[in-house]
Amino acid sequence: MSNWQKKFENFEVITSWKKYKNSNKPNYKLNEYRLMKINFKLYLKIKTQKPEITFLCNIKYFNLIKNYTWYSIKRIINNTYYIKTNITNKSSILFYRMIYSEWKMINYINHEGCDNCEINLRDSSNGINQKNYKLFKNNTSRINGTSFNKSLNAWIFQ
Repeated sequence: MSNWQKKFENFEVITSWKKYKNSNKPNYKLNEYRLMKINFKLYLKIKTQKPEITFLCNIKYFNLIKNYTWYSIKRIINNTYYIKTNITNKSSILFYRMIYSEWKMINYINHEGCDNCEINLRDSSNGINQKNYKLFKNNTSRINGTSFNKSLNAWIFQ
């Protein structure tokens, strides 16, 4: 059972893995794609250059993303993987930035940086993003924005 199958109730693999060739760059290393049905809607599941890390996106973005090689990067601060590609030798772009360039900040509703489905992304502010942040490993209250103040001997909310 894949990690994605554990996250969604109705999850079905529709096609096997397929690699698409970029006719303009025949030696370019591309990703593999397959169709998935999640809650009765079609999505793309894409292997990054680390095949064990995959990401999801809406099928309508296939023509936008098919000619890029997608990588996973792990942000240490929140222990979350995100998806990026290189645009030129010196610049890269995160997947969500490619599809929502007009949004100032993007929030992953389910905290899963590899779930780039439209239903999981929202235009956000820094405050909303902080409230929806994954809990840090050293969080003992299990609630975002709280900490224990030793001098007051009490929990405080920031």
